[in-house]
Amino acid sequence: MMLAGSAVVVPSLDPLGIPGPPLLFVGLQMLTLVLHLLFMNLVVGGQVLALVLNIAALTGRREANPMANILYQTTPAALSMAITMGVAPLLFLQVLYGPYFYSANLLLGFAWFSLVVVLLLGFYLTYLLSLRGSNGLQKRLGRWDERPGRRLVVGLLTTAAVLWVAWILTINHELAINPKLWAQDGEWASPRWYVPASSTIPRYLHSMVGATAIGGLWAAAIGWWRARRETGPAEVNAALVGFGLTAAGVLTAVQIVLGLLFLLSLDKAVFGQLMGFKGLLGSVWTIALLPAICLPVVLVYAVLRRGEFKWFVAAGGLAMVVFIGMAFGHEQVRFASLAANSPGGFELSRWSVYPQWALMVVFLVLLVIGLGVVGVMMKWITDRGAKGGSAGGSPTSGSSLTETPPSA
Repeated sequence: MMLAGSAVVVPSLDPLGIPGPPLLFVGLQMLTLVLHLLFMNLVVGGQVLALVLNIAALTGRREANPMANILYQTTPAALSMAITMGVAPLLFLQVLYGPYFYSANLLLGFAWFSLVVVLLLGFYLTYLLSLRGSNGLQKRLGRWDERPGRRLVVGLLTTAAVLWVAWILTINHELAINPKLWAQDGEWASPRWYVPASSTIPRYLHSMVGATAIGGLWAAAIGWWRARRETGPAEVNAALVGFGLTAAGVLTAVQIVLGLLFLLSLDKAVFGQLMGFKGLLGSVWTIALLPAICLPVVLVYAVLRRGEFKWFVAAGGLAMVVFIGMAFGHEQVRFASLAANSPGGFELSRWSVYPQWALMVVFLVLLVIGLGVVGVMMKWITDRGAKGGSAGGSPTSGSSLTETPPSA
């Protein structure tokens, strides 16, 4: 298929079709993407926030040093989970939008291959940071606990690696939903290190600031978990909760501004399809705007209330609603962009469907079993940090970090 008025050719859809209704794959793609991004935001946000704490430690902030170490200790497991959880949404992406996704990969060329190299580098650097720091679960003292300077150098490299991977994924997405940009002046340029779309930079900033805000909520949750199990000094855990909630509140407010800039960077046709209640995806996204505006206020109030757990739960619940709403909006922008920029307007209804329900059932069963196994593994690992080795529940809804946590 050729895009009218240009040299762009879009590969045809796979004539073998897909084994189920397209909307089923869209739903599974969004579900698994949310699971992937929850852990990926801990990686991205955790690295950025740990870097800030590392710098604060160099300036003499006493509690910043162990707080940074705590975040670095969580990164290897979080990154492993993010990579594992990222397999399913990537496969669904290839099933639904293969002609666009693979074309974007080819046009990125060496830029796309750099993702693998940099991701591996960042992966092993996170293990180095974890190895050189104390670990309460493993009862291990770290060589870099009192050397934030050394940790800062490795932390900078790790953060840069994570942000680079995010950049490559961003330009890959921009190129995949904008076939009109595949050929420049009639030439198929490769490699591409930047996609000259109006939404490229706003999208990247919107994603990274949002990820760091969610990372702040993760940091607060880790502080609560440690306080509940009486792991580490109480003042460090309280400081981590306060820092995480404050970072999440400030960055969420910044995110609202960046989100507006991102909306204004979209094509008018795409913007028109997203706003209002013109379809299911856009409707869910529009509804999520209200809790998105309320979230910074709730986070600020949670900080002012000295970290009461019930306000953290309220902030986390609102954040999840916003998070899911943004996933719906992301998919709506993809649909509208492909419809506007593809030959004849791309629609999911163009796919030939040859149902194979046995495969769908096997996938869903394995997904549920896999998530259950992951949950059991995480519970087993985290229970090792409980006082006396026993499991414990969450703090009571009205408790504060200034109070003594109930025994596990």
